[in-house]
Amino acid sequence: MKALQLMLFVLCHAMGRPNPVDPGKCEAQVLDGITAIQRHDLTKQGCVSQVSRQEVYVLNVIGSGMVLNVEVTGMDKQRRSDLPAVLVINMKGHVLNMTVTGFPAPLTVHYPDHIFFMATNPPTSNKEKNLPADSEGLLQWAQEKYGEVTSFSELQDPQTIYLNVGRDLGTRTSCVLQENFRSTGILESEFLATEVSGCQISGSSSMKKAYILHVTHPFPKPSSTPIKVKVDATNDPCAVGDENMVFLKSEEVYSWLIQSKHSFKIEASGEYKIQAFGDYMLQGVTLPDTKESLISYVLDKGFKSILYLELADSISVTVPMACVAKEGNTAPPTMSTQKTVQLVYCTKCNDTHMEVTLEKTFFQAHNTTEITLEDPDCKAMDNGDSFKLMTSSEGCATKKDETGLHNTLQIKAPALPFSMPISCSPPLVQLELFDSPEFNTTVTVLQTDKAAYGKVSASMEPCKPVQLTECFLQVEGERQVVSAVRQLVDSNTMRTWTFHLEHRAPPDTASRLGELICTLCLSEKASPECPPQSLLQSSLTVTITRLGSTDRDVGLGMASVLGITFGAFLIGALLTAALWYIYMHTRSSNKMQPGPAMTRESESSSANPSMGSTQSTPCSTSSRA
Repeated sequence: MKALQLMLFVLCHAMGRPNPVDPGKCEAQVLDGITAIQRHDLTKQGCVSQVSRQEVYVLNVIGSGMVLNVEVTGMDKQRRSDLPAVLVINMKGHVLNMTVTGFPAPLTVHYPDHIFFMATNPPTSNKEKNLPADSEGLLQWAQEKYGEVTSFSELQDPQTIYLNVGRDLGTRTSCVLQENFRSTGILESEFLATEVSGCQISGSSSMKKAYILHVTHPFPKPSSTPIKVKVDATNDPCAVGDENMVFLKSEEVYSWLIQSKHSFKIEASGEYKIQAFGDYMLQGVTLPDTKESLISYVLDKGFKSILYLELADSISVTVPMACVAKEGNTAPPTMSTQKTVQLVYCTKCNDTHMEVTLEKTFFQAHNTTEITLEDPDCKAMDNGDSFKLMTSSEGCATKKDETGLHNTLQIKAPALPFSMPISCSPPLVQLELFDSPEFNTTVTVLQTDKAAYGKVSASMEPCKPVQLTECFLQVEGERQVVSAVRQLVDSNTMRTWTFHLEHRAPPDTASRLGELICTLCLSEKASPECPPQSLLQSSLTVTITRLGSTDRDVGLGMASVLGITFGAFLIGALLTAALWYIYMHTRSSNKMQPGPAMTRESESSSANPSMGSTQSTPCSTSSRA
């Protein structure tokens, strides 16, 4: 009974895992043929300090090659001093190639006298003899010359150094060297990895192999530059359907750029793009985080031969890949396996339909089995030298918004199945009416028996050629086609047509509204017939009046408006003057009435100051005693 239970346990375990290999048996080793470039801010020793007078940056480069590249970027900020920033570089190589950008103030560079110095935006340069080779002596030399040192970095065999000048360095008051110092925000360097370590689970040469590339970052940060992965086949051609597989793992804030001429499958964390596809970003998957869990994940997918690589801070990795060996597969590489095939497609649309055309070359190179839109029932049609997909704005899971129509292209291929978002915006069409052939003043009033001039403009984009089909005036069910349509010279972004329009109507016809309509077609060649999915239309509402009609019909002209305005102003001014005259006349009369009596009384009083009054007034009497 125990033996039976043991057999059942082993059988269940084997069924649960198709490749019962222990992830811990991945043998650690130094791997040959793999190259990696790392970029980080770690130095052998270094320091920073906040200075008050002059910014001084010191680089002590040990064991560099023949050429050292240095990119210096000035930060956009208010400088603490008017003195020029200083850069001291000590190196053993022969050529110093410097790029200086974004610098608001002068830069002074000190370097050994045996160096050949090249620079864009050349700074002030000074050759120095006998610069100290050790970091302590070089730091002391800079402090004695300038008093303060902003940043010091000792680097071993860098290929390129990126230095940011003008950063806020915190509150440190002196630069004291520290081992394994990180110059975060100030300096980063690129290094060629001296050796690449990993582990391997070996299988036979006829097995498909899985490559796990695990790029770690002690201090992950968002980066707009993807990690570049180049895969070179060592025994191409690789047979489609028997491809190896590459698993790319890093923190979610990092993306990938994959370069290869050969066929293999991919799973990647974060977004990734394949150079053969152009700039289209593909969505990744969630992958385990640790070495053991990644290997277990790949074992569960049926791979028995696995190569695991773990690299810190890598920005570029080149991996040799051995294709699956098969008997009799000795044919030499063909041209098709040696060139990169780009995915080329075009979209054109109006407000109600979208059409996608895809060149066949890419899909033939990748043995594509099916191409659909987001709705798998919307499949591509073979159109000879291309594939074509068509959808309405309401079909095939198409989404519509103010910018246009949107869907997803689904491509099924043994090597690289993937999905890609596609969008299309209709061309912009503008219709205008003018009163003269100079096309200076736009109008919306069309007078009968008088010429008017129209202009149609349509935006031009790649894959969206536009042709004018016709323009006509629609008035109360009647249709009048315009004449003398002429296409003007195209620009890179616009195509324009002009036409002549003269509407005729009986003399007693009253004013009415009409619709000027122009139809266009998304087509290489002009044709009177245009399918609905390629049809564009623009319209303009116009008021139609009789030539010489009264102001009641056509409204007031500018002269009439100015005359009425001036008349109203004149009447108002005269009315104001009349009211002012009446007011002043009335006011003067009221002031003059009591004046004479008061004056006589005053004069009488003044002429007889010592005599008693013997005069009488209507209101008083007087007698002498």
